[in-house]
Amino acid sequence: MKASLDDALKRLPGAPAADYPEGEPFTTVMAGGSMRVEVFAPGSNTDGRDRQQPHTQDELYFVQSGQGEIIINGQRFEAGAGDAFLWPPVRRTTLKISAKIL
Repeated sequence: MKASLDDALKRLPGAPAADYPEGEPFTTVMAGGSMRVEVFAPGSNTDGRDRQQPHTQDELYFVQSGQGEIIINGQRFEAGAGDAFLWPPVRRTTLKISAKIL
């Protein structure tokens, strides 16, 4: 499989949904087996709030651009372009970041 980040970014924001009336800030780039690759742009919400809920899958985030703060289970991390973060599944996490995340 091959995917293009530029093509994925053109699909953001996605269609409006109950939690994201201004359009979903994420899109699936590719999927196979139990893995899914998405692009997530948290700054696209009008109120700047992350509305994600806990997930059952591990999540690996790469910060493409921007800077901000990520809080994982109460531990704060400065985040900037080139940083990567691993979210363990099922735990409540908070994302506060004004960056584009891959």
